[in-house]
Amino acid sequence: MPEAKLNPNIIYELHHALDPVILQVADRVLKLKCFKRAHEHFNWDMLNDIGIINLLRKDYLRHGSVVKTFKLYQETRLDRRSQRYESIFALLVVTIVGAVIAGVILENYKDNKSKLATWLERMKEEANLFGTGDKIPNIFASVFRNRNRIPYIEKFCSSTADMMLEDFNLVLKCFIAREMHHDGLISYADYTELLEHFLARSRSSKSIPILKKFQDFYQEYSLSAGSIDSKKIFMAIEAYSKGSIAKKLEAVGAKLNLPKNTDTADWFHGLPTSPGAVLGIGHVFGYKRTKTKHPIILVVDSAKFTPKDIDWLSSSSGAVTTNCGMTGHIPVICRGLGIGCVVLPFPDFSRIRNGNRIGICGTKGIVATGLLVKM
Repeated sequence: MPEAKLNPNIIYELHHALDPVILQVADRVLKLKCFKRAHEHFNWDMLNDIGIINLLRKDYLRHGSVVKTFKLYQETRLDRRSQRYESIFALLVVTIVGAVIAGVILENYKDNKSKLATWLERMKEEANLFGTGDKIPNIFASVFRNRNRIPYIEKFCSSTADMMLEDFNLVLKCFIAREMHHDGLISYADYTELLEHFLARSRSSKSIPILKKFQDFYQEYSLSAGSIDSKKIFMAIEAYSKGSIAKKLEAVGAKLNLPKNTDTADWFHGLPTSPGAVLGIGHVFGYKRTKTKHPIILVVDSAKFTPKDIDWLSSSSGAVTTNCGMTGHIPVICRGLGIGCVVLPFPDFSRIRNGNRIGICGTKGIVATGLLVKM
């Protein structure tokens, strides 16, 4: 007997059924304070914008091509020259959140089927507000049963959503080209030429004369305080999405196969005092240093640091400190050693625990901890 024909929108229906969870997380990600200037390009009104987001999401999840969806969106614009990216960025954030949440559920479905059924039943009333309540009990079983036959399931139902990073960076390049045009650095004709080059996914670096100018601007933009950092966004999405769905499923007794963050997961912005980026294990000065194959990042209050302690700093790959500025002893020594250093306000500094996974960027003044750090 031949297999039943699959619904081409089955992944969309899965994501849409999870909207009570997805949209809460996406709204949180889109409004993160750390985006600052980028926040204006991630500004959306859920009530007014969800219609166009769902139209684009249904298209994207069906064929898996952000290029096709980008072109579809541009065709809906009354003014083709307006080139607004807010809805495209919101679409990507919503879809990435959905991919992570759906991935967690499907990866744990077999061992937690009865617990998931309990949670899904509880969620039906809330899902009815989105018109998805009737589909909830069956959609997960259908996707899990047919998972080897569904196109793009690895891309759109993954707890890491790594396969969507390339799509996000593609749209980011188009957006940065638009910023160059907005700032008067290139003409509209140059902007559209760049756009066509990116959307064609050309591998040639010499295909258009304006590309070198774009590459120089892109490098400068990526180091600016207001830049849209795709890796940062993906880390935040993964942490918030997994944390949100884990809390809901563990409340009904599900046992999830997720990495446990025993301490904390935070994202801090501080004063960049020595360039350099590193991922490692935090050593809070005064505590026993963890034995690890990973780099060590010294976490030390400058007020408690003396010249005799310099060996601890010289044997580290980066530093996080407080109670000082650019000319403090620790930042000066770090610049001499060629390692990254970030100065945090004391309330943020005091939240870092010995043995935390830590990522620092001394160029941008960023410190990430816990689940936000992949090594």
